[in-house]
Amino acid sequence: MTNKKFIFIVGPQRTGTTYMLFLLLEHELIGNPLGRPYETTVNEKTKRRNMELLDKYDGKYVVCKNPDLFYAAKHLLNEFKDCLLIFTIRNPLEMYVSSVHMPLYNNNERDERTLTDRYVEACKSGLELIEDKRVIFVHYKDLFENPEEILKKVLDKIELKYDDKFIKKVVADNRFGQKIMERKRKVLFRVGQYTVDSTISKEQQQRIKDKCWKHYEKLLKHCI
Repeated sequence: MTNKKFIFIVGPQRTGTTYMLFLLLEHELIGNPLGRPYETTVNEKTKRRNMELLDKYDGKYVVCKNPDLFYAAKHLLNEFKDCLLIFTIRNPLEMYVSSVHMPLYNNNERDERTLTDRYVEACKSGLELIEDKRVIFVHYKDLFENPEEILKKVLDKIELKYDDKFIKKVVADNRFGQKIMERKRKVLFRVGQYTVDSTISKEQQQRIKDKCWKHYEKLLKHCI
């Protein structure tokens, strides 16, 4: 087992995990030497390679982003006692619209069921972690509208030093977040060039809300 401290970024897909990763990687003591998402089930050869990469890494924290790891959150917290787990959430309607405009999905009955099932599963996993002080919940809207404050809160949580100049530079230089906010400012609920209302019917919106909204609201209460 490595003596490096881990930061895991998990949550339903399309909820800001990538942007959170990019912000954290700007700190000189945070890195991702594994170069890929963390996996909980790997063979011995991969485990040895991971340990070799971690031993060569001279930073203090290792950050790993993998939205699918929400199902293994308890395992991660048990295996890495000093870790921080960042759980991102988002309005389920926006999550759905953002997802169905990816090449992997279509706006059909099967994909609606798949995406909403996974969203509910992720939220239930998050709700099991609300009492753990090593877990912080970050809302997509807060992350993109006020990334400076979110970044400060995360760095404060793991007791890493920074100054306001560093925070402002990180946010200003991060093109990923800038591009998304430029698109979102044009039309309310805009995701890329699509809006919720132009993508899914009122009936479909209601189905998604009936299935996901109560879980979303429960997690929303615990966001920093």
